[in-house]
Amino acid sequence: MYRHMKIRILGPFKTKQDDFRKAEAEYIKRLSAWAKIELLEESFNHSQSLPVEKRREIEAKFLLERLSSGDFVVSLDPCGRAFSSEELASFFSAQLSSGKSSFAFIIGGAFGLSGNVLERSNLKLALSSLTFSHSLARLVLIEQLYRMVSIIKGTPYNK
Repeated sequence: MYRHMKIRILGPFKTKQDDFRKAEAEYIKRLSAWAKIELLEESFNHSQSLPVEKRREIEAKFLLERLSSGDFVVSLDPCGRAFSSEELASFFSAQLSSGKSSFAFIIGGAFGLSGNVLERSNLKLALSSLTFSHSLARLVLIEQLYRMVSIIKGTPYNK
């Protein structure tokens, strides 16, 4: 049922830490039994003199150009909706049941997401009220996606 699910994770940064990359690869490998997973990342070396809003605008262009019209877009936002793992699984199970199969998860840059990206979002998701580095936020997101799919499928969660 969920083999056709497509999950893309987008962010205007690249994870450089090997430990994070290895952990991501392990969860992506596990998830690939149920969904096609794709990481889209790009590093931006903004000039320090560039205004914050201009930086967000440049990053937004990169992010929005990679979205498809049929994507269910989820932006990570500290002011977004918080879910338990079970609630997240229930929410996405309902999306799948309604025919959605392509999901794009967006993680913002150092100064957050632009209004254009947030407006395009179908859901603003808060992973926590804590602040995480981009790399850690992405790892937590990928782990939660694996946990969510495990709950939906009714399979034991491999830690």
